[in-house]
Amino acid sequence: MRLFTSIFVLLLVLAFSAQASKLGEGRKIVGGSLSFQSASGDRYEINGDGQTMFSLSPSAAIFLGAPGLAVGAELNFSTWSQGDNSTSSWGIGPMVQYYFGAEEDKDMYPFVGASFLYSSMTRDFGNETTDTETVIHLTGGVLYFLNNNVGINANLFYDMHSYEPDGGSSIDGSIFGVGAGFSILID
Repeated sequence: MRLFTSIFVLLLVLAFSAQASKLGEGRKIVGGSLSFQSASGDRYEINGDGQTMFSLSPSAAIFLGAPGLAVGAELNFSTWSQGDNSTSSWGIGPMVQYYFGAEEDKDMYPFVGASFLYSSMTRDFGNETTDTETVIHLTGGVLYFLNNNVGINANLFYDMHSYEPDGGSSIDGSIFGVGAGFSILID
């Protein structure tokens, strides 16, 4: 009986230690977020025209040797319009993310991340101009896996923008917000 118990305990230990983390070295994670906003009312309208905003931000990364550390790239596309005025931008840049507790196989992982985006912005306010913008994007949140490969996330973010209009001096600003997105793991 003692031998049977020892073998059973050994098999349990091996079974649990053999489970690899979802976020193990060499795995890839792709994901993104999508948002649409429509603003109206006296606060947001000019000459009766409300504001419409759309944003798409896909990303891809690979997990490195340190548990939970992923590096990759982020893209961003966004549009804004109000009446005859519009702005569209696209950006690309490197990103790094760290998932806490990644050495364990579980369903929920808190994370922090940072990315640096270089963007090209086209504005049409009666005449079209193309300008550049850089964005430092900091985020933190929770990734929850619905199954072994698909997860959803909720996060807080802080963006620091530096916009350089054509022929003008730099204009800086920041945005604080909440977001949601999805993630897919690939072997």
